[in-house]
Amino acid sequence: MDRIAEGRSPFTSDGVRTIDKRPVYELTGLGQKHFYFQAGTQVIWLAADPALAEQALQQALQFFPD
Repeated sequence: MDRIAEGRSPFTSDGVRTIDKRPVYELTGLGQKHFYFQAGTQVIWLAADPALAEQALQQALQFFPD
């Protein structure tokens, strides 16, 4: 998030929200909606068409449990 905030990234931060006690970071850029979150020791980055983004995020959170 810090590097994206520097302004030299194609992404713009849309903030962070908590879903089921898990922080999910939201970004826009390159014509897509992006999310990233932690699942165990992994960081999951999801990019989706804005029209499908919320549904894709919910599916990803179910597929990658905390």
